[in-house]
Amino acid sequence: MRAAPGWIRRERLARALSQAALARLTGLPQRALSQWERDLRRPDPASAALIRAAFRRLDADDARPRAKARWRLLHGGGAEAAPRGRIERAAAEAFVRDLDPPDGHRRALAQAPRGGPTALSLFSGCGGLTAGFAWAGFDVVGHVEIEAAARAVHLRNFPDCRALGTDIRQVTAEDLATLGPVDVVFGGPPCQGFSLTGKRRVDDPRNLLWREFLRVVDILRPAVFVMENVRLMASMRTPAGGLVIDEIAGAFAALGYRLAMGGLDAADFSVAQSRRRWFVIGARDGAPGLPTAPGGPPRPLRAAIGDLAPLEAGEADPRDPLHVAVRHPRHVVEMLRDVPEGMSAHDHPDPALRPRSGYNTTYKRLRWDAPAATVATTFAMISGSSNVHPQATRALTIREAARCQSFPDDFVFFGTLGRVRAMIGNAVPPLLALAVARHVRGMVPRVRLERTTYRLQGGCSTS
Repeated sequence: MRAAPGWIRRERLARALSQAALARLTGLPQRALSQWERDLRRPDPASAALIRAAFRRLDADDARPRAKARWRLLHGGGAEAAPRGRIERAAAEAFVRDLDPPDGHRRALAQAPRGGPTALSLFSGCGGLTAGFAWAGFDVVGHVEIEAAARAVHLRNFPDCRALGTDIRQVTAEDLATLGPVDVVFGGPPCQGFSLTGKRRVDDPRNLLWREFLRVVDILRPAVFVMENVRLMASMRTPAGGLVIDEIAGAFAALGYRLAMGGLDAADFSVAQSRRRWFVIGARDGAPGLPTAPGGPPRPLRAAIGDLAPLEAGEADPRDPLHVAVRHPRHVVEMLRDVPEGMSAHDHPDPALRPRSGYNTTYKRLRWDAPAATVATTFAMISGSSNVHPQATRALTIREAARCQSFPDDFVFFGTLGRVRAMIGNAVPPLLALAVARHVRGMVPRVRLERTTYRLQGGCSTS
């Protein structure tokens, strides 16, 4: 009697194994596993026996050895790499596993605590920050986003979050009043004026949009605000020569907020990507601080994308419209074909196969056993950054980039491919946003109570 279709994938996911981990455990090619899981072929009896034996070995262990074995499979390294005595890390890993099934976003929303604080998302993009706050139990009552395609994606994934406006400069106090009390305001003003990927002009008008964020905070007087930007914001200077971050800190301090500022790397918070961002957290009551990473080894790229169908340049997965590999010029493929993991075509031993321009951070393969490099909006361009698949000779697909950003597969993206890539590259990784949201949630209740009491006494919420 032949096994029912899909049994390998079903049994693998039940044990929280990636496809790549199962390949290493059985010694079978991952490409073959992918074909069997998609029912393009059926495994021969000997291969099926190997797979069943691997599942039995995992199930025969007691809980602790099984957890350590799984950690070795998914994260590489020996048993000593497993987290010890880290409740926070264990919770983070469990949450990541919950995101891995096809209904990860819906599941995270369904499991979020109810009756949480209210929040407003500014410069929301497609919803990376919103996802983290919603998963943490915040009721995100509204958002503001000027780019139509990103706004549509945000509305699709958070249908109960009202689009308050498009251009934040046109959002009035009357508009904001329709939201009711707002406990937290969060968002990331455009970063092109601060980022190295732009021209980093001190007179870029986008550098001043943080003042619109300040204006909204001044009107709503939330208990907490969270502002996010690229880490280079900390060193950007004003036209007068001062530091932008000092001007920002002074403006919020004048409104009565105590601040915590610093950089956070998404790789420290279960995201399979090294992405450093600068956060400013302000609280009206108490010292806000920054979230602390739970510790443990980072999540490697293999754990995020290792189970996806193997593709070469120009190929597509018929079951996933976002898992499509860009077709690169023949000479680019030739330059990269023999380049090993972690190396760049600029390091090619044959000078004729080296790129004529660029840096050794471009035309570079990622590594399976390490987090991906920062996913930029240009992740489909091999010449743009370190974004070449560890094994295939191509740039990352949209699905792979979304997973590197920690977007679950059921987070819906649509629009032109260029727009979707821009949304993903500009987004805050939802798992990093989740860590920040959980951190600030405890700062809300006391200020909310004080504000409500003041209103009952006839006061003004903006005083």
